[in-house]
Parts: sequence; C-alpha cells; structure tokens
Amino acid sequence: MAQALRVGEWERSMTHETLLPYLREEAAEFADAVAKWSRTQDGATETELLNELSDLLLQVLFHAELARRRGSFDLDDVAAAFVSKMHSRAPYLFDGGDDVITIAEQERFWEEGKRREKGIGQR
Repeated sequence: MAQALRVGEWERSMTHETLLPYLREEAAEFADAVAKWSRTQDGATETELLNELSDLLLQVLFHAELARRRGSFDLDDVAAAFVSKMHSRAPYLFDGGDDVITIAEQERFWEEGKRREKGIGQR
C-alpha cells in the first residue's frame, strides 16, 4: 500500500471517509459470497470467499497506511490491538489449555472484556 500511495493518483486522493463506500461494498460482496457458499459449498464459491476476503484485507491495509502516513498508527499497531483485544475478551485462547469452552462462557468472557476495556464494571 505504501507504494500504491506513493505513485497512484487515485490512491493519493483517498481518505478514510472516501474509502468508506468501498469498504461497505467489499463487506457486502463478502456477505453475498458467504450466502452463496452456504448454498453450494463448491470450489468456485471457495475461490469467491478467498477473493472477497482479500478485498477486505486491502481495505484494512489501505486504512492502516493512511494512518501511518499521518503518524497515528500502523499495521503493526492494528495487529497488536487485535492481540490485546483477544487477550482481554478470550483469555482461554492463551492459557495453554485444550478444554472446549462453552458458548455461554465465551460470551461471558467477551462481554467482561468489553466492559474492562471501557472501564465499566471495575470495582
């Protein structure tokens, strides 16, 4: 993305705001591909899922590069925020255990993590 933003006039003209319609479009196309895959589950729809996920990844990379250019954060920071969020909301993934955790437990951990992140529920 850095190179695209260096040499591409269209890319250089983009902002987080002007990219939003593309993000929405790609998310909708992925949702359509999932719906199609749910009906067919064939190799062609697997390829569609792959391609649409790559389009969503492009959006993540583009937004992260825009933020990096203004000195706010970069892709490494996005990845670190993801890992931090998962530690907070799904700590069982990092405890070394192999026991299956119930959906109810997962939902409880997730909500507790969200509350902690927002500073709610800490007493």
